[in-house]
Amino acid sequence: MLGATSSAAAVRAATASHSPFAIREVSPRPGQGRARRRAPRGVAPSRRGLSIIYVALFLVVLIGIVSLGVDVGRVRLARAEVQNAADAAAHSGARSLPVGQTAVEDAAVQAAADNAVIDQDDSTGHRINQGLEIFPEDDVEVGIWDPNARTFTALDDNGGTRTDERRAANAVHVIGRRIQARNNPIPLIFAPVVGVFHTDVTQQAIAYVHGGPDRFGFVGLDFVDSNGNTANIDSVLLPSLARRENGGVASNGDIDLRNGDVYGDVRPGVGKDLTQGPNSLITGWTADLDQPLSYTPDAFPNPLPPNNNGNITPSLSSGLLDKNGGFSLSGNTKVRFPANGVYTFKGWNQNGNRSDVTITAPATIYIDGNFDFSAGTMTIVASGDDQVRLFVNGDITQHGGTFLNQGLPKNLSISDTKPDTNVTVAGTPTIKAHVYARSATPSSTARQTSTAGSSGSRSSSRARATCTTTRRGMIRTPSALRW
Repeated sequence: MLGATSSAAAVRAATASHSPFAIREVSPRPGQGRARRRAPRGVAPSRRGLSIIYVALFLVVLIGIVSLGVDVGRVRLARAEVQNAADAAAHSGARSLPVGQTAVEDAAVQAAADNAVIDQDDSTGHRINQGLEIFPEDDVEVGIWDPNARTFTALDDNGGTRTDERRAANAVHVIGRRIQARNNPIPLIFAPVVGVFHTDVTQQAIAYVHGGPDRFGFVGLDFVDSNGNTANIDSVLLPSLARRENGGVASNGDIDLRNGDVYGDVRPGVGKDLTQGPNSLITGWTADLDQPLSYTPDAFPNPLPPNNNGNITPSLSSGLLDKNGGFSLSGNTKVRFPANGVYTFKGWNQNGNRSDVTITAPATIYIDGNFDFSAGTMTIVASGDDQVRLFVNGDITQHGGTFLNQGLPKNLSISDTKPDTNVTVAGTPTIKAHVYARSATPSSTARQTSTAGSSGSRSSSRARATCTTTRRGMIRTPSALRW
């Protein structure tokens, strides 16, 4: 027995000495079951299958990241370009508001088309880079922008009136769209790998206009109120009498035209109202003024300056002065006022049917009293920027006679400098002048080219009218008033 045991031990020892590994038996601990065989030290297990899976997963994640980066950047670029196109369209449309609704829409469409947006597929499947296409009926609207409340209120054409209510707009709202519903979404580059081929982009812009045309045929600083079914205000370019649609009415207060027509702009004051009757027509812009009108009134000098009355021919001593020192002309006398003179009187009364006064510009006449022109002719010889200026410190009345201005309206300026006075033009005289009334009650039954205003207003006008204008802007007219 001992010999057998020793032999077995020797065999185990020999085996151990020739083996590169030391092998030993290990009994399992209680409750662990059978012992596991460990891999020999220095030999790694095979993991080739796991590496392929890891690489595939990494490629998917990498493609996703690339797709996210490229396509997100593409979408951000598209949004910026659509926004730029919408901004340009809104600004161009707003600049055209004083012209008309069609001009607004045309300008907005063209401006959007001029701004390229990231490419899309054309009808042949090729990529193109073109401007933004907008449709006025869906993408362009006009309205009122309140800069204080920062709100936009859209306006629509009533259709039941003679005036397009959209002409009261001061702002344009544009929506730029690149959407699938219009077959022009933004195409994506890598996202189709995961089934996303395009995305929609919609951007909006609002632009509102400041200022605008500021030449008006009639200005009543406090209000304008028209009473008559056939009152018309327009403009002409002399010597032609053809109607032009750039006449205008403005006020710092409310404007009520009733059934009167204005071929031009009508601009009520800031936050004020424009009222029209069912038969009233306005062809121009009707947005509120964005700042009050302001005019510097002319002042009558006190005392009167030195004069050149001695240069008048014939001499004033020949019966051309009344007892108060006023200019008085009757009969068929012809009187000449030379250029570059200052002339002063205590009044003016010209009533001779064949009387004629010729004044050569530049010249200034101060009348400290009433101006009454009822017969004869007053000829103004002027050209370029030379002016004949009449300053009247009293009532102005023309119920006959003719102003023959050989220049333009700007070459004859008539200024009523005294508050609470009357300016009356009656009968069928013709006036081609700028007329200024500080705070007067103008009345007209005349055909005239003039400037009329009240409460410190000034404006350029031409009128063919039968009208009565009460203080600070009231117009009563049974016939056509053309400024």
